[in-house]
Amino acid sequence: YSKALECNPGYVFAYTNRGFVRAALGDKAGALSDCNKAVALNPKSADLYFNRGLAQGMFGDHRKAIADYTKAIKIDAGFALAYLNRGNAYAKVDNKKGALSDYSRVIAVEPKNADAYFNRGMIKASWKDNKGALADYSKAIECNPQYAKAYYKRGFVKSELGDEQGAIEDMQQAAGLGLESARELLKNKGKGW
Repeated sequence: YSKALECNPGYVFAYTNRGFVRAALGDKAGALSDCNKAVALNPKSADLYFNRGLAQGMFGDHRKAIADYTKAIKIDAGFALAYLNRGNAYAKVDNKKGALSDYSRVIAVEPKNADAYFNRGMIKASWKDNKGALADYSKAIECNPQYAKAYYKRGFVKSELGDEQGAIEDMQQAAGLGLESARELLKNKGKGW
């Protein structure tokens, strides 16, 4: 990508991709520099703010990630992945209301988005809204029947609601899908639910 930029210093795609490579290598300064250059070259691109938000999040700066996802959403109000990632960033800075709102927005735009249901279920479970969490985990499983973590989390909620048999069945399903923590839990016969 550096060679491409030598030939064409205005090549946004090369800055973006080089930024991803630098991020993967742990070069925060280089990654963010490339993302900033890409945004400066095309400040009306929702994708470029989104990409910079990804980089910010990778390096643990969730508040700056939120700001970039918000800019992406202002440019493209239907950008479901930006809402999902902003919701995740909100959750990381303990803004659960913001996270819940963004996950609900994703669901409104993409009603089959299993991750949005799962993440919203996590927020509801943290608030002890077990019925709401159960509904969201169930919907995540409906959207993606191979979603091992959704079975696992739903198993805990079912246990909280007194449905021990349902909890065990969900843990068995999660274990069958390869989730090691479910296998361990079942091996210990449910100790620590």
